[in-house]
Amino acid sequence: MSRNYSIVQLFPDSPGHQCGYCKSKKGFIAQGMWAHALDVQEYQALLDRGWRRSGCYCYKPVMHEICCPPYTIRCDALGVRLTKSQKKIAKRMRSFLRNGSAKLNQEETSAGDDTMDGSVEHGHVDLEIDAETLEKMASRASGDLPQGAALLNGDLTDSPRTKAEGPSDMTSSETGESAGQTRATTKSSERPASSASQTSVQPGEGMDPSRPPCKKQKALRRERWRKKHGDAPLPAAGAGGGGAPTPLEELLKPPEDAKHTLELRLVSTAPSNREFASTKAASYQVYKQYQMAVHGDTEDKCCMRTFERFLCATPLKGAPPYGAYHHQYWLDGELIAVGVLDVLPSCVSSKYFYYLPRFGFLSLGTYSSLRELELTRQLQRSRPELRYYYMGYYIHTCPKMRYKGRLGPSDLLCPETYTWHPLTACEPLLDKHKYSRFAPAGPPLPAPDLSAALVLYDGQPMRYRRYQQLRGASDQQEMGQYLRLVGPAVASQTLVFRE
Repeated sequence: MSRNYSIVQLFPDSPGHQCGYCKSKKGFIAQGMWAHALDVQEYQALLDRGWRRSGCYCYKPVMHEICCPPYTIRCDALGVRLTKSQKKIAKRMRSFLRNGSAKLNQEETSAGDDTMDGSVEHGHVDLEIDAETLEKMASRASGDLPQGAALLNGDLTDSPRTKAEGPSDMTSSETGESAGQTRATTKSSERPASSASQTSVQPGEGMDPSRPPCKKQKALRRERWRKKHGDAPLPAAGAGGGGAPTPLEELLKPPEDAKHTLELRLVSTAPSNREFASTKAASYQVYKQYQMAVHGDTEDKCCMRTFERFLCATPLKGAPPYGAYHHQYWLDGELIAVGVLDVLPSCVSSKYFYYLPRFGFLSLGTYSSLRELELTRQLQRSRPELRYYYMGYYIHTCPKMRYKGRLGPSDLLCPETYTWHPLTACEPLLDKHKYSRFAPAGPPLPAPDLSAALVLYDGQPMRYRRYQQLRGASDQQEMGQYLRLVGPAVASQTLVFRE
């Protein structure tokens, strides 16, 4: 019986390179492999063992050696609890769309926290693999294998393969659009919207000496309570009266009679997708401006080749809606931001996010996280197992990564048992040691069974023991390490390329 296989090429040596967080020259140490073709089920299983991908390069940090241990983090999209700050960012966007101003009125401000983050915000990103490292790995990958093509068909099988099933596209109740994309439009009034390129925030003019000094929101709320209830005691914190939490979808609902139009498009990065091809140049310009303004990259480091390898190339294969996507944000017809996502059987995995720096006042990094949570919830309605939002890696020692923990409830992956544990239970352990096992002590994982390994040799899929008979190979140590890293489920469906 013919079967489709994933195909990977191992890079067993793992030289350290510069860490994107603490800037240690050789501090980031990871095991890696090049994925020529990777079924979405296998990639989901790899994520659940601490792997990530950058383009077609997949890597797994060596947790006990790396300078800044990164732990895979996920959020339960169905049970998400937003903070006041996150709600305020959603309301700020609604205010901007409604009247062109990011300032909130008194009612909306009192519902938020006491802070107003108007700074340029980093997108939710992972900086483990830089462009130079990715280019080196690409040069090592064999050019003889079908990169970006269909998975190899082979006749090696013991039982039918169980694939991730899905309709040819998302249902109309989820998207209302044609194959390969989904659109969610924040509608404006019928009059023509002003151009986003002409949108700007008017600078402040400082304090007005004729007006009384500003008060903290807490003090203002107390004053309003006294006016309404007189000398009645103030309610205890967390007491009833606030009603049920506002649903995420309600916070992101478009305002009526809006001045600006925000349209979201979920565009497949498949090479055959014409819409992706037609918007790639605009997306690249947003990426280049973001990298140079926010991360300080030089123009030569932001070339189209790097953009394509890093954020466009994908080895993922699967029936829609699974696969790799660009989540595009169009404001009045101008592309202002892009989220790079993988839609997988159990999750939406966020890879990268970039935006035009002049819209940094909208806290687009946080806002896009809310939109990606909304997308996860939308997909889950017809696919009950798809309920998690993966945010990449959480690094407890890196302040820039702490924002991921504010989306809750969140779990961290134990680096030794590959089980999930609440972030709140992991934080005390990480306060003491930057590397920690989260699961209770128990027996070690079973030794890898080399008989489960599959290889691709001379264009033919075969079991590892057959390959040994043909070649007399002495790479058991390398293959054993591979099985420990990817696990038996992936090893039994993935062909390892052998010279």
